[in-house]
Amino acid sequence: MGFHILGFALSAGVVVKEYCDRFYPISIVGNELILEVCQKEQKDGVLSIASDLAVTTVNYITAKMYL
Repeated sequence: MGFHILGFALSAGVVVKEYCDRFYPISIVGNELILEVCQKEQKDGVLSIASDLAVTTVNYITAKMYL
């Protein structure tokens, strides 16, 4: 579909790695670090697993990047 997927997770053996174009070993609560990566990669959208913890990061990134 033409998507370029970035994955973020702190654990080494996470499943997301095999589905990503690029994986970053950053905790999903690392808002500033994830924001830096997304800005550098010039991302157009942010998605997450259905988790209250992850949704706060998605909201932070989308607000800062005006998505």
